[in-house]
Amino acid sequence: MTRKNDNVIGSESFNDELKQMRRKKAHRARKRNMMIAVIAAIAVAITLIVVFIQINRSYSSYAIVSSESREDEAGAKYIFYKDGYIRCSGGGVERVNSDGEKVWNTVHTMTNPSVKTRGDIIGVGDINGNTIEVFDENGIVSHADTQFSILQIEVSAEGLVAAVLQDNEDNYINMYDKAGEYIYSIKTSIRGEGYPVDIAVSDDGKKLAVAYVKVSGNVLDTGVILYDMSEKDADTAVTGRFNDFGGEPVGTVEFFGNDKVIAVAGKSVTCLSADKSKEKNRKDLEEPVNKVICEKDKFALIYSSGRIQVFNLKADVMNDIDMDTLYSDYHFYDNRIIMTTDNSFAVMDISGKFVTKQDTEIPVVELVPNGSKDRYFFINERFIQRIRLT
Repeated sequence: MTRKNDNVIGSESFNDELKQMRRKKAHRARKRNMMIAVIAAIAVAITLIVVFIQINRSYSSYAIVSSESREDEAGAKYIFYKDGYIRCSGGGVERVNSDGEKVWNTVHTMTNPSVKTRGDIIGVGDINGNTIEVFDENGIVSHADTQFSILQIEVSAEGLVAAVLQDNEDNYINMYDKAGEYIYSIKTSIRGEGYPVDIAVSDDGKKLAVAYVKVSGNVLDTGVILYDMSEKDADTAVTGRFNDFGGEPVGTVEFFGNDKVIAVAGKSVTCLSADKSKEKNRKDLEEPVNKVICEKDKFALIYSSGRIQVFNLKADVMNDIDMDTLYSDYHFYDNRIIMTTDNSFAVMDISGKFVTKQDTEIPVVELVPNGSKDRYFFINERFIQRIRLT
């Protein structure tokens, strides 16, 4: 016989059934959560495996995604820009996006255009001419005409342009703002500081690093001068002078951000602080440098033997890569080094592992990244091709 209170809420029998239901529900929840965790772990593992394979994959050939005949002038330059490229020639400048579509183009007349990019800014100067143009992702921003012939230009991330100008025995380093307006000038002379071999400008355009060379009798004097032009007063702008480079000329100076500067001499690389105007570190090299390439937080030195050393901004060696081939051109891109020469191109990560190394039937002009590790614009003497490494 069933007692009257067996199914009454609060009775012992009812409480036991309730506990059993709760235990079963908790067990099902634990089981479901465990299954979700297992599935998530498997998904993460698969993703990591795919990423690992992609990162470490190498390619031996390529497939052509699209192709068009080249119709530009001989000597046109192609520079990576926002997963597409900038094409610059004596007749004008053109931006092409990642799909190979023309975004904008402008017409000009230049004899020997030099192109420099920094962030979204593109600077073009007519070497031995008198014209400077500044562009951004939307097209032309400004135009400036110089009084004297242009020897070199550099751009800042803010759109300022520094230009080395030549007038007989004197040189001028002029700065122009993003609107193309003249801001200030630093006058140098062969008898004074010397000849400005290379210049670099900070991201904000307020600081300059200039490598000079001067010959006094049979003595070669070389050095780097740092300027802070915040007050636009060239007479008081010098914040640091560095002359101890072992008698070797400084051929390259580069700015990183607004403070860090590297100076590469014949057989040494020196890290300088623009803010504190002092030497931070010096690295003596085993052989002369052939080329310097830079990324935002690192740089690489390429030697005549083909060897490549990758450094951080403290001049510590991140990797030392023995190479048996010296390519004509090198570029940094997203921890990869892109190398091209007459009839071959190669892509290598900074660990020294080749992503691809290929010979081509048509002479190479440029290899420009197209957004991912296996996509590039392959510009050769006859075609502009979007390719996928296979």
